[in-house]
Amino acid sequence: MLFLIGPVAMAFIAAVKLLNWENPVHHRQTAPWHLHEFVTVDHKRLMVIIHCDDVTTGFAARFPSKELMTKYLAFLHEVLPLSAEYIEKASNWK
Repeated sequence: MLFLIGPVAMAFIAAVKLLNWENPVHHRQTAPWHLHEFVTVDHKRLMVIIHCDDVTTGFAARFPSKELMTKYLAFLHEVLPLSAEYIEKASNWK
């Protein structure tokens, strides 16, 4: 019966570590708002992709609902320059 002490102790330590584990929050640093020139809106996938100077690369934001996506688009209209071009199309990002 003593041979079970080792595995039980390891399982207990692992369980305590897993119960106390916290998912770290990661923040990404992107370019300033005034440098973004293009916005691709994909209503089918509920995605908004903002691009700086090339529409082949950008930062994609996915949303769980249309309401949240609409709020994000309203925010982008406030912070992006007036010259920003909004394109509505299905993106090829998955």
